[in-house]
Amino acid sequence: GDTIVCLPGHTESVGTTLFPSMPAGTMIVGVGPSDQTTSPTFTFSGATANLAVAAANCTIANMRMLADADNVTEAITVTAAGFKLIDCFVDLGVAAAQDIASFLNFSTGANDGLVLNNMIRGTAGVQATVIKGGTVVDNLRIVGNRIFSSSTNATTGCIAITAAMTRLFIAHNYIEALVAASTSTISFADVASTGLVTDNRFAVLADTTVPAGGITLAGTTNILVRFCENYYSDGVKGTSGLLGPTVTT
Repeated sequence: GDTIVCLPGHTESVGTTLFPSMPAGTMIVGVGPSDQTTSPTFTFSGATANLAVAAANCTIANMRMLADADNVTEAITVTAAGFKLIDCFVDLGVAAAQDIASFLNFSTGANDGLVLNNMIRGTAGVQATVIKGGTVVDNLRIVGNRIFSSSTNATTGCIAITAAMTRLFIAHNYIEALVAASTSTISFADVASTGLVTDNRFAVLADTTVPAGGITLAGTTNILVRFCENYYSDGVKGTSGLLGPTVTT
């Protein structure tokens, strides 16, 4: 239940052992705006740099996070309930040789997670995905974020849901997939996920006659997520957005 306050100018290098046993309920909060060069900062300092969150109800808020190594495999791995990432500024690709392949993975046990009001960008290097739901997790909420990524995968998208997640809620986000020929900002595997994806705005770079609509579904046999009032724009200049996924009858 302790709160760790990080002052402007403070920098912490994330290797493979930072916070190996962060107690339950710990809150790390930065002072001041998170998008300034003087903001308290976590730097991911090696390809295996990883902030492992294995205790329940931990929060990281108002921090600046930067890539500081080439192709960091996975920056944050969550395996406990109640993790929150709030009001942070994240640069996934500072330069071609300073980039994070996968930023945040909600793995086994990471129920009730919240990703709220963050600025997450990647304009250099490679990002395979930004937020991943790769195991069965309940009540993951991704709300109010600005995300843009030069992902090397045109169809995986910035948010990838690959397992049967329940009560998923993705809402009020602005997401841009910046890789050439990108068709997807959010991708779903054909698994029995449930929840709601609503009121998001997407942008992709592909110019296609039947665009994916910013949301890629690997079939619809098992997907039980509901989609409501999501809009996207593809790479065609001077056109307004359309509903995504595209309407079917």
